[in-house]
Amino acid sequence: MISARDFVDGLTGLGYGPFVGVPCSILTPVINYVLAEPGAPYYAAADEGSAMGIAAGMALADNKPVVMMQNSGLANAINPLTSLHLIFGIPCLMIVSWRGRPGETDAPQHGVMGPITRGLLDVMGIESIEVSADPGDLTATLKRIDELITSSSRPAALILPKGAIEEYPVGKDESTDRRITRQQAVGAIASALRNDEVIVSTTGKISRELYFHEARTRPAFYSIGSMGCASSIAMGIAVSKPGRKVVVLDGDGALLMKMGALATIGHYRPENLIHIVLDNGCYDSTGGQATVMNTVQIDEVADNCGYTFCMEGETELEIGFALNELLDQIGPSLLWIRTAPGDAGPLGRPEQTPVELKDEFRIFLNTDLNTDLNTDSEE
Repeated sequence: MISARDFVDGLTGLGYGPFVGVPCSILTPVINYVLAEPGAPYYAAADEGSAMGIAAGMALADNKPVVMMQNSGLANAINPLTSLHLIFGIPCLMIVSWRGRPGETDAPQHGVMGPITRGLLDVMGIESIEVSADPGDLTATLKRIDELITSSSRPAALILPKGAIEEYPVGKDESTDRRITRQQAVGAIASALRNDEVIVSTTGKISRELYFHEARTRPAFYSIGSMGCASSIAMGIAVSKPGRKVVVLDGDGALLMKMGALATIGHYRPENLIHIVLDNGCYDSTGGQATVMNTVQIDEVADNCGYTFCMEGETELEIGFALNELLDQIGPSLLWIRTAPGDAGPLGRPEQTPVELKDEFRIFLNTDLNTDLNTDSEE
């Protein structure tokens, strides 16, 4: 395998930097090295499309920016790629991880994008080179991608498969250890809910922790992909089912990726929506790189977007109290919970397929529980 040091130093030696992007577990060694070592700065973008915009500004200022993203996020980058970089002839180096690579087993959300990653770049006319795990190939690969970018004044991509780069650990922030864990927060939420609330949970470990929590007594919609869309899915359900309380479990990284959803929710004001943000300040699924949430007062943002109630909770008792309060209020409401990064233990994955989980959820969502309860009592 290639060392993160050799990979990044090879790029900076060719004049590349700054680095900007959204983390992926495959990119973790590269991002961790950039964060830990002097060389070129790293900017955490809220989403891949924004990263491409930042990179365009950097390139216009005569830098050679590097944009890092998971291949699923390539879809978010298509608009600025096709209507900005390619139209204006603005170059940049893209490093795209290859989740769902053909022939490799991966999480189900990568089943569509994995096989089409290289083809999608080809359709846009963006040259790409797969990075070999052989250290002897690195210099030639970096030289070749630099030549493609320089000669064309267009973006070009390095495709990074799993296992090509050695691990490079990131330092741990000890200051957050006093907070409750995300699993404890998920458990407190599940325990505080009542009968027929509809639950939508965001991609990543929040959905997996909810799925395996012992207090889970009903189907939920687990957004195992589509990062940032959980609150919009919840809004769609809330306006369609005004008689049911809809609770969405969001993460700080996911919320930042589609923060405009707050404005949409606040504008249409679905009264039955409760938006819970579990904020651990990092992208926990990809190695713990920090989000920019530490400079965002999300309750004030939601309030200014039109949310009716905004509350905070830092303990299991406070979470239970806040949810008990919000379940009786007319929303939309927001509950902001700061948690410690990291896991309380190993996490499995649901055994059902996404389609099976969706079908189970639809039955629950579209069943009149009050009617069923009355029927049962008559029997």
